[in-house]
Amino acid sequence: MQTEAEQAPTRFPVSVLMERRLARSGPWSEYQWECIAVVAGEQVVNGAAGSTLISDDGQRTRYMWSGLQVALDRDGCESYWHNLQNDTPYLFVICFPDEGAQDESMAVLPVRVSASQDEANAAMESEGMVFSVPMPDKAIDWLERFVVANYEPAVKKKRKRRDWAQESKANAKARRPD
Repeated sequence: MQTEAEQAPTRFPVSVLMERRLARSGPWSEYQWECIAVVAGEQVVNGAAGSTLISDDGQRTRYMWSGLQVALDRDGCESYWHNLQNDTPYLFVICFPDEGAQDESMAVLPVRVSASQDEANAAMESEGMVFSVPMPDKAIDWLERFVVANYEPAVKKKRKRRDWAQESKANAKARRPD
């Protein structure tokens, strides 16, 4: 018989819908990326990792990246719990420049999707781009099950206040020559 912690999924598949558009700023223009949505579940994953062109209207181009997954770790439970406490929990799509891209417009590559704000912050500190998207209901259910099965909040202990005035008097007395 499996325990609840063993039944809670530690990985679930996702696909990421990204949109690219050309933004003009004065005489310059550059491609800007935005994550439109993350779709969770086996039914959206076609098995092959990579991007698929979804639409292109000349202004905006949308791609679906599949083959990604959210991996949950017991060490991240506190961050997951805080994320679930928000009115809108988020998934964080972590992207890095695609150095091997032949086309400059495709120079962004989603490499990881996380439910941890801590992991998202670490990626931003290492020159990654992080997009936050509302978490799909199916992912919220998985994350809640995992947190309930694995998270034990640390018991907060009230620390004893030090009597600084007494310590100061004692130190002054010790330094006074007799």
